Amino acid sequence: RNYREASSHYDTAITINPAIFSNIALEKYKMLLVDAGDAKGAAAYGRELLKTYSENGIALGDLAVLILTDEAIKERDVELAEKAATGMVAAGGRNDPEILSRLAAVQFATGKVQEAVETQMEAWMGAPEVDKAAFKTKLDQYRNALTKAQAGVRSGG
Repeated sequence: RNYREASSHYDTAITINPAIFSNIALEKYKMLLVDAGDAKGAAAYGRELLKTYSENGIALGDLAVLILTDEAIKERDVELAEKAATGMVAAGGRNDPEILSRLAAVQFATGKVQEAVETQMEAWMGAPEVDKAAFKTKLDQYRNALTKAQAGVRSGG
């Protein structure tokens, strides 16, 4: 429970190669927010990550998805997640199926279900054959949620 020491160890690994150890950076963000209960420190660190990974769309997408979907995170910094998603698209473009899938996850988590369906469809269509099943599973999840939402609107509920 020595978060300062743990943070130092995370920083050591990240400094070696930020791109390879982006998952460690995400673990540090989560540790600050969830384990240490330091929302302010996590927010500041999250803003650092936006700069550190400004050229790494996948890492930014992973940050956005972590913030919006990790069940352990109770205080979601939606603004930071949306900035990370914007940076993700700026860095990775809209031609990479992995980027598109992360964008769809952010859209879905922020209630933009129709957009998530459309974006995940793009991701699925552009995915390599070997990965299509995983992309289709997410697409089906978003479509089912959209269908339920539309049914609820039609029935007045």
